[in-house]
Amino acid sequence: LGNRPGKPAPDPYLIASEKLQVTPESCFVLEDAVVGVQSAKAAGMRTCAVNTDIPRAAYPDSDLYVASYADPKIIAAITETV
Repeated sequence: LGNRPGKPAPDPYLIASEKLQVTPESCFVLEDAVVGVQSAKAAGMRTCAVNTDIPRAAYPDSDLYVASYADPKIIAAITETV
């Protein structure tokens, strides 16, 4: 990131979308940290909060919340993004 700010600023995700040559709006981010969800949302991306220990209420901005990376709702949400 160099001198650019990290999470919860949008910079990490904006840099990633730029390097991948995709628009932020076409990205779907899986995050297990509240600041990560905040960062991705600030970048204009859809998010899925993945956490087994922190309740859904801690991720009010996330588009989706699941307790496990194995949750089939993730695949459905990714399919909607593509």
